[in-house]
Amino acid sequence: VDKLVSIFETMAPGALGPGLAAAGVFFVAWLVARATKRPTILRLGVLLAAATGFSVGFVVILRWPELPLARSTDGWYWVAWLGPAAVILGLLEQGLRMPVLARLGVRLLASAGAAWLILSPVAQVPSDRGLVVAVAAAGSTLLWSLLAAARQDEPPERSGLPAAMAPGLAAAVLAFFAGTASMGQVTGGLSAALSAPLAMAIVLRVKGTSVAAPAAAVTALVFGGLLVSAYGYLNYGGAIYVPASVPLLLLGGAVLGLVLARLLPTSLGRIPGAVIVSLPPLTLSAIAAWIADAHALPPNPYG
Repeated sequence: VDKLVSIFETMAPGALGPGLAAAGVFFVAWLVARATKRPTILRLGVLLAAATGFSVGFVVILRWPELPLARSTDGWYWVAWLGPAAVILGLLEQGLRMPVLARLGVRLLASAGAAWLILSPVAQVPSDRGLVVAVAAAGSTLLWSLLAAARQDEPPERSGLPAAMAPGLAAAVLAFFAGTASMGQVTGGLSAALSAPLAMAIVLRVKGTSVAAPAAAVTALVFGGLLVSAYGYLNYGGAIYVPASVPLLLLGGAVLGLVLARLLPTSLGRIPGAVIVSLPPLTLSAIAAWIADAHALPPNPYG
């Protein structure tokens, strides 16, 4: 119980700002879309809500990093710029008709570039950086593609719930079992930014517009970037050891939840569907927490 209270007290301040900002952007987009009868405006609103909420959270928790990053700035601060970059990519995907292979290529290159930027300033260069970038790019691209494939006629929580839950559960793992509060809070801010449009869509009874697909670029790039940060910086920064299985399990929870969302029939009730798609993130995050807690080392004051 004390652990749960501590998690809430640490995460709540960093989640409030992103949640309110994302909810505000979504609500304005919903009003405009309803008045103009143009669902594309609401899809744009979902994309902007997710990116705006995450950016607000980063500023509240840390600070917005200037470009180029100063030598004294942690390289994982590149994650802040992935939100605006994802908006551009999301707009391109919504506005352009591209062949499937072209879309996959863009997603793969963007994901690989994000992972490379985050790992490039690591002082103790990992010998497996190329492998980490390749795995991260493949994982983020898979998550991105599953989110983008969300059906417009499905209940909002069918794909939106695992997409929003996975970063929130990862935040708890990073903050309290891997020992990095700031990275965990930023990840929690992403979860709040994704959860707010989902909650608004449920309350407002939005139909015909997925809340997962429009925000696919933001979710995949930012969440993938944060998991790469957790692996690269905590392992090679000389402070805490996090096995590769931890970020892979955290990502796998979202992926498996979305796969189930694709397989479940639309006729299935909303509550049973929500429970089923929630099981993979919950289960794999619990395993990741156990592994991280068992392997984490105390912070190195000289690292």
